[in-house]
Amino acid sequence: AMSRIEPHPVPCIADVSETVDFIKKSDLESINSEWPRNQECDPSWFACPQKDDLVLAVSHCWVYSAHPDPGCLKKDSLDNLLQKAADAHKPQ
Repeated sequence: AMSRIEPHPVPCIADVSETVDFIKKSDLESINSEWPRNQECDPSWFACPQKDDLVLAVSHCWVYSAHPDPGCLKKDSLDNLLQKAADAHKPQ
């Protein structure tokens, strides 16, 4: 019998899957420079989270209209927080 992959409950909330993109931690970690804007990301980076995935939400204002994080100041902080969350919750 084929195992059924269960979705994470977050994308099942009304309007979430239409307004939020979920990017994999491994792909965020692979970026060694400024993060690209969402529309410039490789589409393969996005995935719908599964039942046992750890889902974190990040919302921040853009200081500059051309880029969300020039200088990688937010990236460094978020990398640190993602690692702490992964260590604490040990997602599969």
